[in-house]
Amino acid sequence: MGGGRRGVSASPGSEAIALDALSKWCEVHLDSGVDALLFEQGFATRVIALRLRDGREVVVKVRPYTPRLRGAVAVHACLWKAGFPCPRPLAMLESFGLLWISAESLVRGGYVLADEPDAPELYAAALADLVTRAPAPEQVAELVPPPAWLRWHHTEPGLWPRSEPAHVDLNALPLPEWLQDAARRARERLRACSEPLVVGHADWWSQTCAGLITGCTSCSTGTALRRNLRR
Repeated sequence: MGGGRRGVSASPGSEAIALDALSKWCEVHLDSGVDALLFEQGFATRVIALRLRDGREVVVKVRPYTPRLRGAVAVHACLWKAGFPCPRPLAMLESFGLLWISAESLVRGGYVLADEPDAPELYAAALADLVTRAPAPEQVAELVPPPAWLRWHHTEPGLWPRSEPAHVDLNALPLPEWLQDAARRARERLRACSEPLVVGHADWWSQTCAGLITGCTSCSTGTALRRNLRR
């Protein structure tokens, strides 16, 4: 196997994951061991792209456990079955030592939209498609609590919730007033919204859905409950 016992990191502060351990897991769950490590990236979740010995290219995601991961994986599977352009789930979530692991197909292609004038419309249309095809919130119970950056309804002092995993107090940082004002306005709009809850995406930005926006089948699987802000 390319890489031998060389390891990849799992998350900040955690021990590295040996490639031979990943290869054994792939042999059991994907019917083929690892031939080579293609790339690795991520933060709270480590996204590890591998080429298997049978030639397939897959993505293995390794992260600390939180109950909403089960909901996110379930939503991902429902979206793929509904025809949404996202990677095909290959192995559902399960324990992997002290961490949790899942696998999906690797989809290449796509690029990040930057200054294109129609980028906002394209991103919005893709998100609307995801919301339309996603299951109803009551069908996926394990989507709470949401990630820290979605806790606009938190009850802690200050405007900003505590961030994860560093537990940084954003309220103590010298943030620019335009950002503070934008956050206040967004929070007020969310609080005033009376639309029903829907399943959406907790990390909808250029790095996680570039291929999807440009016509290729690529989208990350992080999902969470969000309010529908249609007016």
